[in-house]
Amino acid sequence: MILFATGLTYELVARKMANKAYRFAVGLAVVAGFVFTWMNMVRTTESENPANWLNYSVLVIGACGAAIVRFEPRGMARVLFATAFLQLLIPGLVYFFTRNHPGPDAATVVVFNVFFATLFVVSALLFRRASAQKVGLPK
Repeated sequence: MILFATGLTYELVARKMANKAYRFAVGLAVVAGFVFTWMNMVRTTESENPANWLNYSVLVIGACGAAIVRFEPRGMARVLFATAFLQLLIPGLVYFFTRNHPGPDAATVVVFNVFFATLFVVSALLFRRASAQKVGLPK
């Protein structure tokens, strides 16, 4: 189901775009979201730590933001920068609110979040490049 939704999302958003930077940015964001979701599903089911559910807010913010900006390249760049910021903010929030809760190794959590934040930033930079080329979505 998730794999189907990932492929469908890419096809619907990037199919009609001739701008290669935009298509690659969409592909990177969608694949990063898919892998992020898959890894979180495994982590959430294996762990009884309710803080893992907070990670899904990253995807919700990204999806809602994309809908609000109507997938325009400049707006998508901003949304993905915000998504990356939230991705980096989550470990701090989890630690602050659950200091006494046993959890995974802190270095693992930081590496996990930095990796996905980096993917979202690269995608945002590609969207920014696509917006500089003055090619938007077809009307």
